Amino acid sequence: MNTLSETHQTEILKTFGERLKILRNGLDARHLSALMLPYRDNTDPSERWALWEKGKTMPDPAFEVLTKLAIFFHVSTDWLLGLTDDPTPPKEILPHATQPKD
Repeated sequence: MNTLSETHQTEILKTFGERLKILRNGLDARHLSALMLPYRDNTDPSERWALWEKGKTMPDPAFEVLTKLAIFFHVSTDWLLGLTDDPTPPKEILPHATQPKD
């Protein structure tokens, strides 16, 4: 099984944080709270978001959170992870994926 090197993992965390920060600009507190609601634990949503932006940690469960972030911001998960410089999401979204409501 192929695994990412520690350097590659660090770079992905850094890129994810930078891109998340770009997307957050202009996002009001209500939307941030709504986006974080399903992942609430004892961590304040803004503190958790800050950890993501600083590249200290990834969302957990990563797949579910990355998918929801990509749908919410209308970008691709590949762009969020720094695998491409094109943020354009796929033309077709899976039938079970839903757009967030304002």
